[in-house]
Amino acid sequence: PAPAVMTAAACLPAGLLALLLAWLLEGPLPVAQIPAGDWGLIIGLALGPMGAAFVTWYLALRDGDPRRIGALSYLTPLLSTLLLVLLNGEQLTPRHLLAGALIMGGALLGMLGKPPARHQQEAPALRP
Repeated sequence: PAPAVMTAAACLPAGLLALLLAWLLEGPLPVAQIPAGDWGLIIGLALGPMGAAFVTWYLALRDGDPRRIGALSYLTPLLSTLLLVLLNGEQLTPRHLLAGALIMGGALLGMLGKPPARHQQEAPALRP
């Protein structure tokens, strides 16, 4: 029942924890080596596509059928692989096709069956 902005608020501490872990495991971050113009791109990526992805995922899980949404999320690696193959001019191999068929089969299998009942709170009856 939390508002969607809570998702964004939860991402900030997670990102800071990731930076802390990177610093502990890999040493100081090479912040000075990042060109000034790239900071706008980094912030734009965080607020734009990444932020939108987290918020839309939250809204989909809150308002939709989690089984169906989870099954559809398996299409992400398939679509990204197809996009990379297309953009890099590579050929699809039987291995790609088998992986795609398994992903599609798993997604379809996950969408079978009756959706879970939604637990809605009923409004209390008014007393005279």
